[in-house]
Amino acid sequence: MSTLILLILRALHYILRNVKTAEGGGVGIYIRNGYSASVNNLLSPFHETILETLSVTINFKNKPLTIASMYRPPNNSADNLVQFFNYFEAFLHNTSNISYPLFICTDSNFNLLNINTCKNSQKYLNLLHSYGFLQLIHKATRINGDQFSLIDHICSKNETISLNTGVIVNDISDHFTTYICLNSTVPKITQKIITSRNFSSDNVTLFRDALNQITWENVKIQSDVNVAFDEFWNTFNSLFDIYFPLTSKKFNRNIHKINPYLTKGLLTSRVTKNMLHKKSITEPSPSNSSKFKLYRNLYNTLIRKSKQLYFQEKLQSYVNNPRKTWEVFNEVIGKPKSKVRINEIKANDTVLSNDFEIAEHFNNFFGSVGQTISNSVNKISTDPLSYMKINPNVPVLSFDEITPTYVKDVLGVIPAKKSLDVYEISNFLLSNIKEQISIPLAHIFNLSLKKGIYPEKFKISRVIPVFKSGDHLSADNYRPISLVCSLAKALDKIVATKLTNHLEINKLLYPYQFGFQKKVSTESNLIHMTNYIGSALNDNKYCIGIFLDLKKAFDVVPHDILLKKTKILWNSWCSLGLV
Repeated sequence: MSTLILLILRALHYILRNVKTAEGGGVGIYIRNGYSASVNNLLSPFHETILETLSVTINFKNKPLTIASMYRPPNNSADNLVQFFNYFEAFLHNTSNISYPLFICTDSNFNLLNINTCKNSQKYLNLLHSYGFLQLIHKATRINGDQFSLIDHICSKNETISLNTGVIVNDISDHFTTYICLNSTVPKITQKIITSRNFSSDNVTLFRDALNQITWENVKIQSDVNVAFDEFWNTFNSLFDIYFPLTSKKFNRNIHKINPYLTKGLLTSRVTKNMLHKKSITEPSPSNSSKFKLYRNLYNTLIRKSKQLYFQEKLQSYVNNPRKTWEVFNEVIGKPKSKVRINEIKANDTVLSNDFEIAEHFNNFFGSVGQTISNSVNKISTDPLSYMKINPNVPVLSFDEITPTYVKDVLGVIPAKKSLDVYEISNFLLSNIKEQISIPLAHIFNLSLKKGIYPEKFKISRVIPVFKSGDHLSADNYRPISLVCSLAKALDKIVATKLTNHLEINKLLYPYQFGFQKKVSTESNLIHMTNYIGSALNDNKYCIGIFLDLKKAFDVVPHDILLKKTKILWNSWCSLGLV
């Protein structure tokens, strides 16, 4: 049984009546959880091997509605047919006083496609008509070889209700599925729209060739970092939109991937498999059935191999990344990623549901939470700088001239991920055009480093709130994930490299600073702590540990203190504009 069917059944409860003395038979009705229902005994005659019925009255939109599930076993002996028609007419007579909607869903084993030649089918239909019932299914509901029959019926006598009925061709059983929809209007199905850009190798090549034709003189003559970047961005972005236009497509599972391991070839094979499947049902024959089964088995084998290869390559690429490795394991077992749409959030005891208001609340919360926490901490009179060991001979932190070759090298070492930034640019694209954009970027970066001004467009990011745990309505239970400009990462890396070298060469860092340092890790911290404890115990000393977990540690760092300390360590005010 498929996962979809199991999920549907978990959302339902059922009422069942089984036969006791014969094999097969029995009737049942599944009812969606949340609907109250009761068995209508008057309309539930149950005569084994003759007429088996179960009727349930449901409270549907505060009004009663009765569904009758009826089955007549395929016994066409004279005595059995006489008894059936007697019981069936009595059943129809009992429906006469019902004024609310009533639907009879039956497997009668009377083929209404042969009504002109079968007297029993004629009698059955005439009885329905005499009590005001109309049979609403008009196409074959069972195919056996080259034989077609309409033996599954849905009957109703409610003329005031707009109905939609039909037959679904499938192979869940040897009968097709019949259905009836009570909606007065057919709801418009909102089809999923995919908005994307095509970053194919051909488009990247055309984009790169177009950039090769740009001299960037309009950028190199600028002395203001923001004006220079705007000139660069206008040219870059215009070409970007030309060669990678934003397109919208309707989602089609036969064209677009549902799973990442589905190749174009497998998607094409999927269409062929479905066609063969449908043909094996609508035109049943040993040949059509054999073709479908052979093709289905081959397709399933290729799916398994493609899936296996996909996960093997992914695990190999993350061999040194435990977090990503666990993400792959979760993907293998089908554990979905946490993607929760935020429909409501609480602000000052008021629940917000408007998307714009929710976004504004998160923006205000993330922007002020650090200051709010800082304000709740008791102030001290001690000067924070008194804790520093100030070296008066610290050299001035200065930035050398950045060359296009160095910019190209920096863009080359940034991981070439295909994820998009706030401007829909990926590191993968930048790595393919690094030579074409290294000259204007070198000029822009030099202006930024020389004047200590961070480009305004680099400060723009798209912040995504990711739920952690607790109350979904509290913004405090979300952490912000920022998608920043990919070009800004190159400048950040240049500054970080220079700053790290300055701190290490001049030995300005605390010797037991293990975080954010090369060649040390949490293991280094544990080894140091273990040695310290061991030495204390060997000297017969007491050893006490105090561990602090600071809430939103980075957010609550006082900027004024940070700037003062940075000025001392850098011995320069100019570069502080990059902090």
